[in-house]
Amino acid sequence: MEIYVYRHALADFEADHENPPLSKDGEKQASEVTLHAKEFGFKPTHIVSSPLIRAKQTAEIAKKNAGIESRVIEDECLYGGKKPSEVYAFLKGFKKTDRIVLVTHQPLIDHLISDLIKGDKANIQMLNGAIAAIEIKSKAGKGKGTLIWLAAPPSVAS
Repeated sequence: MEIYVYRHALADFEADHENPPLSKDGEKQASEVTLHAKEFGFKPTHIVSSPLIRAKQTAEIAKKNAGIESRVIEDECLYGGKKPSEVYAFLKGFKKTDRIVLVTHQPLIDHLISDLIKGDKANIQMLNGAIAAIEIKSKAGKGKGTLIWLAAPPSVAS
């Protein structure tokens, strides 16, 4: 299984402080990073998003740029305050051959990546719009992943 842990792109908190949409810069950022990630082999089979609008919009842009026809799945296990163990339980429903985008938030994204690749807390801080590709050879869990690549939006990476 390969998972692409994706922090939602920049949000417009002036439009709605509780559940903001992506800003115009966020829309551009999401498009840039998914197109850039294709250079590394970004070929998801499924996209899962937190129910928050900024994550759903990021997921829809990833879906379009990746050419995926299946719908974006929403799950509360990707809210920022959730634990990696809740994501692992959710991932049990997928096959080992699946490549899954998980669009999520802070602090879950940092905790999930560090838990997967190190098994404890590492100092990982994902920027808005960044994607980490992680290979999981068996079932998802502590220290079970290998970081394959990281992609930041080109406007951030340069």
